[in-house]
Amino acid sequence: MSTMKNIQKLILNLMMIGLVAGLTVLNPITSYAQEVTPTPEEGLTEVIAVEAEDEYSFTELGFAEETINGPFGATRLRFAVPPNWELTVGAEIQLDLAFFYSLPDRTDLVYETEVFGGLLRVVFNDVTLASVLLDERGERTVSIPITAEALAPARDDGQHELELQLISDESCLYGIDVVVVVHQTSRFILPHRVVAVETDLAQLPLPIYQPGLIVPNSATFVVPDTPSRGELRAALMVAAGFGRMSGEELLVQLVKASDLTPELRALTHLVYIGKPSGLPDLSSLPLLVAADSFTSGAGSPEDGILQLAASPWNEGKAVLVVSGDTDEGVVKAAQVLSSGFVLGTEGPTVSRIASVSPTQVTTIAAANRTLADLGYPTATTTRFGVVISDFDFYVPYGFIPEGDSYFDLVFAHSTLVDYQESGVAVELNGEPVATSRISEETAGYATLRVDIPDNLVRGGENRLSVRFGLIPQDTCAEFLVDNIWFTIFDESLLHLPLIPAPIETGTRFLDLDFYPDFLSLSPASGSVAFVVPQGDSGAWQVAADIAANVGDDTNWNVAESELYFADNVPDDVRQNHDLVLIGRASVLPIISELSGVLPASFEAGSDIATVQDLQVTYRLPAWVDLGYLELLESPWNTERAILAVLGSTDVGVISAGNTLATPELRGGLAGDFALINGEQVLSLDTRLDLSAGTSAIATAVPETEVEAPVFEPAPEVVSRPEWVLPAIAGVVILMVLVILVAGISALRNRN
Repeated sequence: MSTMKNIQKLILNLMMIGLVAGLTVLNPITSYAQEVTPTPEEGLTEVIAVEAEDEYSFTELGFAEETINGPFGATRLRFAVPPNWELTVGAEIQLDLAFFYSLPDRTDLVYETEVFGGLLRVVFNDVTLASVLLDERGERTVSIPITAEALAPARDDGQHELELQLISDESCLYGIDVVVVVHQTSRFILPHRVVAVETDLAQLPLPIYQPGLIVPNSATFVVPDTPSRGELRAALMVAAGFGRMSGEELLVQLVKASDLTPELRALTHLVYIGKPSGLPDLSSLPLLVAADSFTSGAGSPEDGILQLAASPWNEGKAVLVVSGDTDEGVVKAAQVLSSGFVLGTEGPTVSRIASVSPTQVTTIAAANRTLADLGYPTATTTRFGVVISDFDFYVPYGFIPEGDSYFDLVFAHSTLVDYQESGVAVELNGEPVATSRISEETAGYATLRVDIPDNLVRGGENRLSVRFGLIPQDTCAEFLVDNIWFTIFDESLLHLPLIPAPIETGTRFLDLDFYPDFLSLSPASGSVAFVVPQGDSGAWQVAADIAANVGDDTNWNVAESELYFADNVPDDVRQNHDLVLIGRASVLPIISELSGVLPASFEAGSDIATVQDLQVTYRLPAWVDLGYLELLESPWNTERAILAVLGSTDVGVISAGNTLATPELRGGLAGDFALINGEQVLSLDTRLDLSAGTSAIATAVPETEVEAPVFEPAPEVVSRPEWVLPAIAGVVILMVLVILVAGISALRNRN
């Protein structure tokens, strides 16, 4: 009897547990996601931690996983550290490797007890650090200290170079296949101390920008809180200059003086642009020419002033001042900086500019220059495999090649190479321009003429890369491998006649896919004019990004773009300039004048665009962050273009600007109109027939009198599984049955 009661009790307990669980699912406990906002102090700590980082994976240095095959092979990695870094003792390389070998299926070979795969020689900056014995198959991590001798770069461009050389005599002795895989999780440990940067205007864009850095190049542009038209125009010129000098690799944040945070002041290079009265920080800088005495001595109020100094807030960062007592002086300083050629007039850190003639170019380069003229001596390399030698040369901005251009490579090489497997290749700015085999005839002394395509030559620094691959006749003959060499003689000649770039005119094909090319037609004449709201720093940032794009895309000698505030765009500017309009439609009066010709129009006072005859029309509230890009032929001059970078909100304007500034997003642009929603880019061409309803883009119709909602944390509700209700019903039925059985049993016991 007690057993029956215990069973009944257990069944009842189980049913109650199931019932409670079911009710819990039906009425879940509501949970809220909590978002933690770091304090300013926490944010500063995080930024400093990133700045002080001294460990970098091969992935971060642009190295992909590499396989080296025996008997002999090699792979290389190059990188540069910031110019204010001094590497210290304790630097090391941690290699994540995988080593494999396979034995041939031959019964006539007798192997020793242990078969080694050979050695992996580790060479850093031409110093051999270690030879790793390949004696154990599988994965391993090897830590290799970098000696003090190897800390200094051996290359002329200041980059560090790591070379991993596989030397496997065992492949030849035993006929085994040897493979070494270098994983991209390998890393450098680079302890360093920060030293004061070198300040020399002649070395610009250093130290603000340096190519090949292991950390991002970044700078903060600082303008007055209420900049004049001239000061803001100067900021765009500086952005264009650095865009060209860095190939758009310099990350720029433009801020008002009052918005310059302690974090930005301490952790980035600073470029102050404007008159001293609007830049209070200038009084605390270690400047040779004090901010209150620009016009002292023989100076003039219209002089431009450029000064470069170490930052008082971080000696490892630089401060560049682009200034003057007048707007005219500030613009002069910006123009000279944008040219990329600055002459120190009062020591290497100060330049005083009296006048600038943008249309007159004074810099010229000789048509014939040898490698010796460029600073490169005759050099012999004793390596097998592929070796790259780089030679940099400068082309003044505003010049283009004229006639036939070529490079005569004068070289000699060892006769112990396999002529079927070895050869020479030449690249210009990363693009292949010539390949050639080598032979007995080229061994002693030879000249290879390489034609240089005009379209690959660019203003500023250019790089010729000579790649020679040398494979020995017998990879198992150590004598042959050790006597492989290649020499490039300093009499190698670059023939590059230059002429001033002509001013292009005429009708262009307008399509967003060609940005920023359609803004680059007469760059030397200052044909681009930016139009921005007077107090909108977000629009100023977008304008700076576009100026950097255009600067990198053109061959102008001096940046000459114009800038006007939205409430005052002169008629002659509309007639004679390509216009870049940036902001919300409601704060750009010129947008209403274009209502009949814009690809997407705006109702009076509205910032939401509408396009006719499309498949889908959404009715959206006014607070939705949409960006718009619109491209059209100017109604004031059909040979000029208008690019409108607009948004339904200020955030939308920035999204539209980011689409132009980000190559991955820019690839989605086409036609004459684009709608941007975050990182979603939808393009169309309103000039095509849309009546068939085949367009894939949707337009928005603004809602009236809609206020932006206040978002509260949304409750996280767990969805109810489908089996819950049937399960609960089953539990209830089972409970009823158990109660009936218990009642019947009790009656029987009583009887």
